[in-house]
Amino acid sequence: MRKVCVWIDHSRAVVAAIDDGEESLETIASNAGRHVRAGGGWRTATPWGPQASNDERSRERKYDNRLGEFYRDVIRHIGQPDELVVMGPAQAKQELKAEIEESLLRDVHVVLETAGEMTDPQVLARLRSFDIN
Repeated sequence: MRKVCVWIDHSRAVVAAIDDGEESLETIASNAGRHVRAGGGWRTATPWGPQASNDERSRERKYDNRLGEFYRDVIRHIGQPDELVVMGPAQAKQELKAEIEESLLRDVHVVLETAGEMTDPQVLARLRSFDIN
């Protein structure tokens, strides 16, 4: 039986697993970077001249794509769990759950929990105490 616990935010994920009594712990860094809001566009000196875009949509799309790659990498590290709990402080846990539901793990029941910053031993301790029943 494989039990997996994931603590995740946009900067990193900690994947703890117990597979037939053997414990493992992996930390996966996100390369999404910081979510930066773009500044405003600019005008030319010519009255009623063309305006330049501020490329905010392009930055947002790149950021979302990098997060998607990060979530798929986390899913690869999860493997095929019998029980899965996903924890985190913000929306990353819901985004990971949505990505799981689109992947081959869509039949796995995912339990979401809100949790602040956790150390690796705390994630392992939560996994040991986790019971889906």
